[in-house]
Amino acid sequence: PDFRFFGQLSPTLAQIHGVPFLPGERTAGGMDADRRGGLRTPIFADDEAQASGSEAREHEVHKAAGHCSDKALKVILCLQFLEVSAFYGVYLNLIVYLQDVLHGDSASNVTAVNSWAGVSYLMPLLGAAVADSYWGKHKTVLIGLSISVVGMAMVTTSATLPSLRPPRCSPGAYCAPATISQELVFFSGIYLCGVGIGASKAVFISFAAEQFDDDDDKNTSGREAKASYFSWYYAVANVAMLTAGTLLVWVEDKVNWGLGYGICASFVVVAVVGLAATAPMYRLVPPAGSPIKGVLQVLVALSRKVNLAVPDDATELYEEDGVKNPLLHPLHERLQHTEQFR
Repeated sequence: PDFRFFGQLSPTLAQIHGVPFLPGERTAGGMDADRRGGLRTPIFADDEAQASGSEAREHEVHKAAGHCSDKALKVILCLQFLEVSAFYGVYLNLIVYLQDVLHGDSASNVTAVNSWAGVSYLMPLLGAAVADSYWGKHKTVLIGLSISVVGMAMVTTSATLPSLRPPRCSPGAYCAPATISQELVFFSGIYLCGVGIGASKAVFISFAAEQFDDDDDKNTSGREAKASYFSWYYAVANVAMLTAGTLLVWVEDKVNWGLGYGICASFVVVAVVGLAATAPMYRLVPPAGSPIKGVLQVLVALSRKVNLAVPDDATELYEEDGVKNPLLHPLHERLQHTEQFR
């Protein structure tokens, strides 16, 4: 039988028979969408085009659900260990390298380390926005780590070749500072490393979360499994930081800076190769849009309309009635105009 009639009559009956409630039609209580304030409409014309692909994205998510496996989750833990170890292998001993090898003064060394750390810890915002809006999480992590490979190669080369660092000097003697070209090579390398790993750092954990089924939150065993996994995730990250702060720092100080940075670079290379080689076992969810993008769109629209005159009739401030926006709930009411904040 055709149950679409129930979708026009009542949202409750529509849900019972699996028929979507049709917006704009009169409900059993006698209140329709027009009396409730009408439908919200998109601020930008491409909202409807983005919404048209929502069903396709949902289909792709369910299609990819079968690729999730315990093996994929374990591989992510291993890749997380390599990425964190490489990052902190550079970070924890950076100020020592600037002082002992590049012969920088204390004030400039502290400023350089803080600036680099600030950029590295701000990059997750950009990485998350790009992953949610354009590339997806797997591709974002892969590209971010690939960028850091280039940076680590430059850092390792700078620490290995004598021509890319100042000559050694005896304690208490005058130490020639690094030249501009030597500093350029080294700092370009660490900033590429910070940008690449920083951009992938926040995306890594959300990529791991995508490997779980949404139904896991509906049962106790699923919630416990997810909680256990992310406990292990943070435990592995802490073990990686401990490894970097002990083993890698010792190699850099006592053995050779080039060898220590080379180990960090090899960790990132293995992470990139491992992430690319194990791609078929992951659930790859298509990007669905970022809240940051919507905020920026609103700010752009605000800047364009800041000088528009406010009409005398407040109802003219409503959005257009003839445009549909499937991204928004059909029963959301419009916000009433108010003079409170004028």
